[in-house]
Amino acid sequence: MSKFGNSKKSNFLKSILTASIDSKDDKLTCKCKFNFSYMDFNQPAGQRFSDWSEDKLIKLLNKLHNYSKESLNYWQHQRIGRGNNKVLEIYGNFPKNSDFEHPKHIPHQAEWARFRIGYNERLIGFVIPKSYKDLKHCKTGYQYDCNTFYVAFLDENHKFYKK
Repeated sequence: MSKFGNSKKSNFLKSILTASIDSKDDKLTCKCKFNFSYMDFNQPAGQRFSDWSEDKLIKLLNKLHNYSKESLNYWQHQRIGRGNNKVLEIYGNFPKNSDFEHPKHIPHQAEWARFRIGYNERLIGFVIPKSYKDLKHCKTGYQYDCNTFYVAFLDENHKFYKK
């Protein structure tokens, strides 16, 4: 800065927030969300958060932080591990060969899916079918969100979808 500069003015201008939801470069609408309100902790094959080690919980939170930077569609196309595995796999129907049971509180239209967290660890949940895109709920008037992953189970040992 020159000797005639105004440091208070410069610091003030640097402190002004410039990020905006309306910005053409803002990706807020593209980023996926995670909803934990459908968690079922009564599954014999599932776990509670308290069952996971601190290291696994930290790994889960770091993965969620990373995954929430992009859309669900993006993660459906990202390969992970060997073979043709994807970070996010949408199965559709509840798998027939599973150690889990379909919870009664989860909508029958749910498209079952999983996020891969580690070698065996999975985050199991569902997404809203694409046919609900742009539709509003008949009572609440809120629009369905097809870019939210609704978490149902913690699957530490890959027991949800057994091949």
